[in-house]
Amino acid sequence: MKKTLITVDNLDSHICSSDGRLYAGRDTILTAGAKDELSRRHVEVVYGEPPVACGAAEEAPVTTCCAAANASRINGIEGLVGTVSSMLRGKYGITDPKLLASLTAEALLIMRRNA
Repeated sequence: MKKTLITVDNLDSHICSSDGRLYAGRDTILTAGAKDELSRRHVEVVYGEPPVACGAAEEAPVTTCCAAANASRINGIEGLVGTVSSMLRGKYGITDPKLLASLTAEALLIMRRNA
C-alpha cells in the first residue's frame, strides 16, 4: 500500500477544510515537524479515516473533507473549498481552523446565492 507522508510543507493540504482537523489513516505518516506545527496551531489529529463529509452547511453540502480540497487547481467543489481556504490563509493570514472553516463555508454560500 502507498503511504502518505505529511510534512510541514504539505500540512495545509491535509487539514480538513470544514472542521479544521487532520485525519491520519493507517497509511499516513506524520513527521515530527508536522506534529509540532499541528500542536502549535492547536489542530486536532484524529487517527482514523476522515468522514465522507464533515461540517457541511445545513443549506447544502458544500464542504467536504479530503486532501484534494486544498489542491492548487480547482477540481469541482472540493477544489473550490481548498482555493478559498488557501486564499484566506495566504492573503489574510487566517490560520485558526474553525475560523477558516466558518469563513470558507460562508464564502461558498454567498457564491452559491449569487450564481
